[in-house]
Amino acid sequence: MRTEFRQEMLLRSALIVFIVTAAILSSGCTILKTGEVPEDEIVIGVLLPFSGNMEEYGVGFKEGIDMAIADINDEGGIRGVPVRAEYQDTFGTPNIAIFGFKRFADMGLSVIIGDASSTNTLKIAPLAEEAGIVLVSPGATSPDLSQYKNYVFRTISSDTYQGRGIAKVLMSLYPEAENVSVVFMDNDYGTALAEAFMEAFREKGGNLTQEIEFSEDMENYPDIALALKEGNPDAVVLISYQEEAAMIMNAAKLQGMEDTIWIGSEALIDDKLIKSTGDYSEGMIATMQANHIISESFAGRYMEEYNKSYVDWPVPYGYDTMMIISQVIEAKGYEPDAISEGLKEIRYVGVCGAKSFDENGDIYPSYDVLQVQDGEWFQIRWNEILYGSENNQKSH
Repeated sequence: MRTEFRQEMLLRSALIVFIVTAAILSSGCTILKTGEVPEDEIVIGVLLPFSGNMEEYGVGFKEGIDMAIADINDEGGIRGVPVRAEYQDTFGTPNIAIFGFKRFADMGLSVIIGDASSTNTLKIAPLAEEAGIVLVSPGATSPDLSQYKNYVFRTISSDTYQGRGIAKVLMSLYPEAENVSVVFMDNDYGTALAEAFMEAFREKGGNLTQEIEFSEDMENYPDIALALKEGNPDAVVLISYQEEAAMIMNAAKLQGMEDTIWIGSEALIDDKLIKSTGDYSEGMIATMQANHIISESFAGRYMEEYNKSYVDWPVPYGYDTMMIISQVIEAKGYEPDAISEGLKEIRYVGVCGAKSFDENGDIYPSYDVLQVQDGEWFQIRWNEILYGSENNQKSH
């Protein structure tokens, strides 16, 4: 299965090389001379949470990264040099992420993958810019990261785009929802996404009746449910991690909010949310970064190697992030400036679609929409959202 997958990826890589080469020749540009790479081993630093409330994301990214490194080394490494990931568990906390970044800087690493959350990545992004070390996040979505234009990149798109997408999905699927409340965490992820949604929703003429902000460490979730009950919304946009979201939804159920429409973002797309809320999550909608895996052999290989029945979205994002970095080092060398330059130029087609970076180091947006149907997350086609009948407008 791995041989079949490598052949598939080699064919895609050859096609990309042909397209990029043709573009360069037609524009009269010259190909820059490649830089050097270490002779014995190429080390990529990885800062991710393997403990704490974002553990599943960190583990998923790591599984994808490990698969990519296996493929790279099976094909002879980068210019014949083997690749290794040096991992640092951030526990989902900024101070440990900072510690890990400084540790990798002291090791002389040129490029680091991390972190999973916007909060942690925003703490280390200015350090990366100051030190001149390339930082590539597979999971941070805060628009504030766009200000770091030299050495900070991400393979997931900004919440600016996803907030607009949530507004479009809500108004297309549920035009009858006249009163809408938004509930969001007061961290970088929650506030940025909520602000993007609210701005777009109001621009489209939506009626936002409540804005409820809550802290990650608060425990009195019934107060949020009580406030929602008093606001009597037709729909609630919930921007949270799945554990907190489950407690809020269960408290809302106890308040008798049986007919409320719930819509959220990718952090809620987790089987644990469905198990925690039971039938109450039926019909819930959530948007997420597009992760439709275009390689059946990759999906089959992953499920066999890790004994899983499905491929969660961080896995292909981790894989593609590592493959992008390896291709850039192959072409440009291991020096940070060369890697930064290469990332700004690359056009990559991976296991879950095409990726290229804009002038801010951001990936152009593409989103999927999922709904809980019969106790499972089910992907909805965009044409069903934009042109569907009332049969697609489901609520609890």
